Order: sequence, then structure tokens, then C-alpha cells
Amino acid sequence: MRLDTPTLTLLEGWLEEPEHERLEFKAARRQFDRNTVLRYSVALANEGGGRPVGTPLQLDGAYWMRRGEELTPMTQEALRSIFAEAQPDFSAEVCAGASLDHLDPTAVGVLRRR
Repeated sequence: MRLDTPTLTLLEGWLEEPEHERLEFKAARRQFDRNTVLRYSVALANEGGGRPVGTPLQLDGAYWMRRGEELTPMTQEALRSIFAEAQPDFSAEVCAGASLDHLDPTAVGVLRRR
């Protein structure tokens, strides 16, 4: 496979970035079989890297996540968190008749710190 200049430039840019939630490099110290690579792909997607909102992905009857360097089925807490993404965000709705006087300054401060 020949890498064209834009693709190679993009890859070089990624290599210069520090790892973060959407960019991670793995050293293949041992050969990964196809199923392990698929599980890692599902785990990365479940951790925010490309799955539909509110829908965890599964493979081989499990929703995969990473725990350190290992792959493990997702915890109930992690699954609840993903499912909750699809719930309505009532804080984004307009409240007819509300004014700034109705807001609790302490609650606004807590929200700003998040």
C-alpha cells in the first residue's frame, strides 16, 4: 500500500501529538490475533472514539472496555453512563418565564467549575 503525501502528513502529525482520549498508540510486542484487534477497536469506540451516542458496541456477547493494558467487559456503571447519553438534556431547554433571579448562584458556580 502506497501512502500519499496528505495521508503521510496526517500520520506524522498524529505521531507528534501527545496521547489523549482520541489518540493512543500501542506497541505490538506480541502478535495480536484478529479477534483481539477487533475487541480493542470496540473498546476504543465504547470509550468515545466513534460509536453512536447512547449506544455501546459489543462483540462476542460483551461490551468491551480497557482497564490499564487489558481488555475487559464493561462495568454496569460504564454501560449506564453510555445509555444515559441518549437521555434528554433538560438543562438545554428554555424555561418560559424564568429570569436570572431564579438561578441559585451557588449552583451556577458548581456548573461553571465542571
